[in-house]
Amino acid sequence: AAREAQDCFHPWLTDPAKYGLSVWRQQTESCRENVMELLSKLHDDRLKASTSDRKLLSAVQNIRIVESAEEYYRVMYDSNVESWNVRDQHMFETIKNLLDHHGPDSKIIVWEHNSHLGNAAATQMGRIGEFNVGQLCREYFGDECYSVGFMTNTGTVAAASRWEGEMEIKNLKPAREDSFENLLHEASAKAPELYGSYFLPLKLGSEKLREELKRPRLERAVGVLYLPESERQSHYFSASLSEQFDEICWIDKTHAVHAMKEIEVTSTAL
Repeated sequence: AAREAQDCFHPWLTDPAKYGLSVWRQQTESCRENVMELLSKLHDDRLKASTSDRKLLSAVQNIRIVESAEEYYRVMYDSNVESWNVRDQHMFETIKNLLDHHGPDSKIIVWEHNSHLGNAAATQMGRIGEFNVGQLCREYFGDECYSVGFMTNTGTVAAASRWEGEMEIKNLKPAREDSFENLLHEASAKAPELYGSYFLPLKLGSEKLREELKRPRLERAVGVLYLPESERQSHYFSASLSEQFDEICWIDKTHAVHAMKEIEVTSTAL
């Protein structure tokens, strides 16, 4: 089963997007059945093995990645909404799988872009049918889930100018006047003793604050790309902040992330 799945994908290894286009044009057969057969076999093997078998968990998770990637590239030419949802559904399922593997008392910290972790239902994303990890976690885990959004006014970010482009250190424009970022920047300026950084509880904060920040405003999202020349169209969207996040970490002037020093990897197991 593994060999058949590998052979099916082999012609597309250097550019999987061409696989999706070829299937979409009905020029080639989908590899989905091969992947599902392999995943089914691994599930059977997992039932026979110890629940602490990390190598088997790693194998199953890697096949799930292939399964979701196959679906992502197959639907990306039909709908941006559906392809986005495939990615976030996969990330959510990965969180559940890891928690299940480590037992009922396990906990997990997930670090992602705000657009994936904030509750999509509280933004314009939800209005067009998109969901994300934050929304799925909130619906599934309830109060056991706590989401913290990172926001800033200006500074530098590590991002590319195009997909598959090189990472650049780019200057971030000051936030728009009609945005949540500008509102939080003005609050920061009135409290110099905070040195431009503070945590703002929303879920456990005052009712008056929650109601004020529930009113829709623009919010900025910078992900893999940052396009300052089209910032309004490319990076701002409408949101209700107090329904999107449980807390905000505000850093008035941010600095681009840098890679940590190299460390020796002693295991490839999850």
